[in-house]
Amino acid sequence: MKVRSTSPSQSVPAGTTATQIPEQFVDHPLIAGKYFYTLPVGLLQLLESNVGAERFDSGLMRLEYSLSEICGDHSLRVGFCDRNVICSVMLSRRPINLTPEQAEFLNLDLSRSGLRERNSLMNERTTALWRQARAYLGWLLTNPEFLGERDALIRSHRAQILQHGFPISTRIDISALPSVSRETEPESLEFVDAVRRLCERWRLAKLNGPLLVEPLQPQLPSLLPAKNAESLGRGVLVFEIPDICRVSAGGTLGDIVHESLGHEVPTVIHLADWMAVVERSNASRGTLKRYERLFVFQHYMRVLYGRHSEVLGRCAAKVRRAIAAFLEQNHTSEGSEEKVPDYEELLRKDNQCLKTQLGSDWMESLEV
Repeated sequence: MKVRSTSPSQSVPAGTTATQIPEQFVDHPLIAGKYFYTLPVGLLQLLESNVGAERFDSGLMRLEYSLSEICGDHSLRVGFCDRNVICSVMLSRRPINLTPEQAEFLNLDLSRSGLRERNSLMNERTTALWRQARAYLGWLLTNPEFLGERDALIRSHRAQILQHGFPISTRIDISALPSVSRETEPESLEFVDAVRRLCERWRLAKLNGPLLVEPLQPQLPSLLPAKNAESLGRGVLVFEIPDICRVSAGGTLGDIVHESLGHEVPTVIHLADWMAVVERSNASRGTLKRYERLFVFQHYMRVLYGRHSEVLGRCAAKVRRAIAAFLEQNHTSEGSEEKVPDYEELLRKDNQCLKTQLGSDWMESLEV
């Protein structure tokens, strides 16, 4: 199969990286100039099994499988913008597995058992923060106020999005948009400012296209001492904790952090519901797990109905069954000691809540 990569003369949309894409799909109407979020191979197989492979367009399914295989486990690559890959770490997670060679390179004098303990500790800490970030996205991406503001931004700046993509980060200047001149394209300045305002208001690091966003996450000292060398050279350790995060810390420091973040008496009204979710007394409940599940559910439902709505119109229960089986497989593969929940029933209730909250057409998304 021939492949073609993005040439140097072609601009790479912000927030993406150049990659290879099969030649036969380069000019496909769902790829050229479009955002195309991929579906994991396992989910595609479950959909065909539950809905019926014969119901799907065979050409479209070849596209689905081909691009999904390029994205692999979706722990980083999650889709394509034109011919470039969209990157996000929120849909799936690959465990940290520091090798003896990497430990030696980082000047870590660890035995094999010590290395296993260090890997285990890094995974435990980073996974907890990652799950909390996913839960925030589940709350955010089913929040009518945020969805309305995001859609308004897309409608107002559709031309800039199609030409440049979304900015790489909310903490950069106009140079983040390739080939943009302050003199010749003032509308691009307005677009970047609009994205920055949206991200600051909703505590986001960036927008990964119209359906995925990256939340701000705690920036904490690394468990790899070499990575702290710069700040330790100044005699300090640097912490950055967004107010949407709950940090588990005991003692005086933990109390100061918790009180400063304002979870108990939130001052940011539009985030008050989320602050109540992460407030310490509520953290042991199943709310975070529900919102984390909602994040995955709403994303794949919106992707599916954006491309296969004619096929799936009367198959909502079968689609939920497929996604439930996918979540169950992930639950088992993660080696969780918790009992596997009845995902099919949970998703049925989630879907009903989303219909009440967002309307019966909640899975329909605004195209760029």
